[in-house]
Amino acid sequence: MRSSAAARVTLSLAAALAALPRAVKGESAEPAWVTQPPPNTADALYGVGEGPDLEDAKRNALKDAAGRLRVSLSSKTQRSVKDENGAVYSSALSEVLHEVQKTEFASAVLDRTAPSVHGTYALVKVDRRAFVEDTRARFEMALGLVDGATRDLDQKPPIEQYRVLQASLPNIRTVLGLGQLLREVDPAFDRESTLQPMAALDERASKTVGDLVFALEYGPGDADVARVVTAFVNGSGMRIAPTSDRPGTLVIAISTSSREQTIFHSKMVLLNVMLAVRNAQLTGLASRRYEVNGSSMSDYAAARASAVVQLGEALRRAGPVSGLGL
Repeated sequence: MRSSAAARVTLSLAAALAALPRAVKGESAEPAWVTQPPPNTADALYGVGEGPDLEDAKRNALKDAAGRLRVSLSSKTQRSVKDENGAVYSSALSEVLHEVQKTEFASAVLDRTAPSVHGTYALVKVDRRAFVEDTRARFEMALGLVDGATRDLDQKPPIEQYRVLQASLPNIRTVLGLGQLLREVDPAFDRESTLQPMAALDERASKTVGDLVFALEYGPGDADVARVVTAFVNGSGMRIAPTSDRPGTLVIAISTSSREQTIFHSKMVLLNVMLAVRNAQLTGLASRRYEVNGSSMSDYAAARASAVVQLGEALRRAGPVSGLGL
């Protein structure tokens, strides 16, 4: 009797143990391609994702494919920045990651699926050649726009160089980002011959503001405003020259009007300031109007001085160049 009961307990325990691994396995087992995704090859890029449904799983798999590219590109681009002493590819890393972030992988196909605890696993496969062709087409388009805009750049006056480079900056950085991306996915891409000129333009765009030289033109009653404009221009990396005789020097014509009033024994001044920029040929290039207030309990001169201080703050908020309407 005792041996029979023991046998039944043993059989029950064995059955429970036999069932336990199957239950655990059914809940947590993952296909090998989930735990160890296929490595990227010369023909394909891969990504694995999980989601409550197949669409979400595929979307997450595409993010994974982009993430694997980002990790590789981040490491390689940081090394190239270090190798170039940070002078040539200093902005490349952020542009690369930005371009990868925008990548849609139009050539991706669903390679495998499997059920998961939270829904579905998906493995996507991206045709590397199609991806390279699409990326190269975007690269060539941006490069063509930059080349067209910057042709004969050195023959243009400094203000036009500045305008051209600022307008071209988004395309310049797209070229840098896509170029580094192509460097990673396309062994045939020639990095040096194309990216160095773009990186040089990128750096030049940030320095061109230093080539802008202005002379001031104002009436005797606006010397206080002229001092504030001078401080703003010089503090922004541009320069104020004593005269407009030097070729390429632009003129900032300052004109003002004001209205005075007393409110509750406080002297108030509403100061309108117009800054008009023109070249040596008297061609108007830009203008910007400011309206600032000042007050004082003593007199209107002190109220105007307060308004001029407000003008300086308004110029700083507007920022370099744009503060002049450029």
